[in-house]
Amino acid sequence: MHLSYSLDRSEKYIMAILVLFYAVGVFIHIHPFFQPLIKYTTEPLLYITLGFLFYFDFKKGKRTDILWWYLAVFIITLTIEIIGVKSGKIFGQYNYGNTMAMKIYGVPFIIGLNWIFLIRGSYDICSFWIKNKKIIPFFSSAIIVLFDFIMEPVAIKLDYWQWFESKVPVQNYIVWFILSFVFSLGLNKMRFTTKSPILGIYLTIQLLFFLILLFCLT
Repeated sequence: MHLSYSLDRSEKYIMAILVLFYAVGVFIHIHPFFQPLIKYTTEPLLYITLGFLFYFDFKKGKRTDILWWYLAVFIITLTIEIIGVKSGKIFGQYNYGNTMAMKIYGVPFIIGLNWIFLIRGSYDICSFWIKNKKIIPFFSSAIIVLFDFIMEPVAIKLDYWQWFESKVPVQNYIVWFILSFVFSLGLNKMRFTTKSPILGIYLTIQLLFFLILLFCLT
C-alpha cells in the first residue's frame, strides 16, 4: 500500500526539535572546544529522544501489539549484542567504548532501544515509497545496512565501539541485514501500518548526521 502523509502541528514541532538536536550535535562533534562534552551529552540526549519518539509512536498508532514487537526487538537484539561482544563470533570481534556508559554485560542499554527505532524508521520509509508490501522487509534491511556502513567510521572515531580487526568484518553487515529483515518481516506479518512519518524522518536525520560527521571527522 502506498501511503501519503501531511504533517500535523505536533509532527512539525517534533521534526523541528529533532533537526535542532542533531544540528547542535554536529556542531559539538566537529568543534574541538566542545568535543569533550560528547561523553556527557550523547547518551542522555539519545534516551530523551527515543523516549519521546516511543511515547509519540504508541500514542499515534494506538496499537498495543506493537509493544510486544518493541519488547521482542529490544530483548533479542540486546541479547545477541551481549553474546556477540563476549564471543566475537556473531558480528566479529569488537568492544563498546566509554562514550555510552550505561551498560549491561558490556553492551550499552541504549543499543537495544536504537535497534527498535532504526528498524521502524527504515520500515516506515519503505512503506511510504513501495507499493508491494512483500518486498518491504528486503529494502528496509538494505537501508539499515547502508546506515551502518556510513555510521561505522564515525562510531569508531567517537569511541562508540572498536573493532579488533583493521576493517569492519563483512559478517557484521550480514548479521545487521538478517536481524533487520526478521524484525521487518514481523511488522509485515502484523500488517502494521504506520500512522506518522516521524520515525522515518528520525532515521533520515540520523543518516544525514552521520554523513556530515563522516566527511568532517574521518
